[in-house]
Amino acid sequence: MLIISRKIGEGFVVLVNGITVNISLMEQKSGAVRVGIDAPRECRIVRNEIYQDVNEQNRASLDSNIPEISAKSTPSVSKLNRLTLKKK
Repeated sequence: MLIISRKIGEGFVVLVNGITVNISLMEQKSGAVRVGIDAPRECRIVRNEIYQDVNEQNRASLDSNIPEISAKSTPSVSKLNRLTLKKK
């Protein structure tokens, strides 16, 4: 992790794959810092806590939608071959 010290009104630039993102420190009050981000529309900018929540929900959804497969419910190769031969 890179840590950069900046004063209000200062900023920095992030370059990723030819895309330039300008980040400026706008103001500080009540222990919070307001950050300005100037980036192309195709750049998705999401607060970290929302990004983490969405990823956790997606993982939970994937885990709950995967059916259990047992050896009894899976047809054997020989049964599949017989089914294929009957169709011809």
